[in-house]
Amino acid sequence: MWGLIAKVTLFPGKRDEMIALLRESAGNMPGCLSYVVAKDAADENTIWVTEVWDGVASHDASLALPAVKNAIPRGKALVSNFERIAVTSPVWAAGLPAVTDMMGRVAPEPPAAPQRPAPSQPVPKAAARVVAPPSPPVAEPEAYEIQAETEELRRTDFRAPSALQKARDKK
Repeated sequence: MWGLIAKVTLFPGKRDEMIALLRESAGNMPGCLSYVVAKDAADENTIWVTEVWDGVASHDASLALPAVKNAIPRGKALVSNFERIAVTSPVWAAGLPAVTDMMGRVAPEPPAAPQRPAPSQPVPKAAARVVAPPSPPVAEPEAYEIQAETEELRRTDFRAPSALQKARDKK
């Protein structure tokens, strides 16, 4: 199997139009096992597209389908930025066929998900996921410098080999 995860940022107010376009053009693509379009919870102009294909050849062939070919120029007019976040090799997903290796062995099942506590039980701190909003500016000049460095590091793509060194050199 072959997968793709993409972040698509749209021009303001165009998200629902893009979702409708993807819905009408991405159906019935041979070799497509899963095509998920999700709204970003924090940015009203962003969607995430997660695709799973039986192979990269099926994905590439889908780009020549009439429905997809017709949708591409319409979609480009709505998109302000497209990021290919990751190319993946899916090994398991609920509802998808089992993955086998070259020897025909089925990949092992993932471990069972931990049980959620009942609503009356307190959620352990380790299980709670808290997303803190951006920190407000602090009055001291040193705090502004620390906040600026933190924001710059958040925007840095550390996958690039020299990005970490560049970030360190700026200090």
